[in-house]
Amino acid sequence: MDIQKFAKQFTDFITTNGNDPQNWYVGIASNAEERLQDGHGIIQGDIFIFDNALTEQNARAVEKYLIESHDTQGNPGGGDSETTWVYAYKINGHTRE
Repeated sequence: MDIQKFAKQFTDFITTNGNDPQNWYVGIASNAEERLQDGHGIIQGDIFIFDNALTEQNARAVEKYLIESHDTQGNPGGGDSETTWVYAYKINGHTRE
């Protein structure tokens, strides 16, 4: 998998929906929808994106790339061996980072 090509959908989405990467949180999960809602407090109307990177290694590489190369918020190193989803959301007053 081309990590930069996969990550481009996230950077394009960020640019289209708020532009400043520092106002975005990027993470990985085995279930992105559950993590976004239960872990981060995403509600209807919030802006977010997620996609399956197919392997844990890909997901970790994309997360690291977006945090380090595009200055998004995030805490690399989470998840487990089932973690294949990458997600990003625009930080709001009610979200939990």
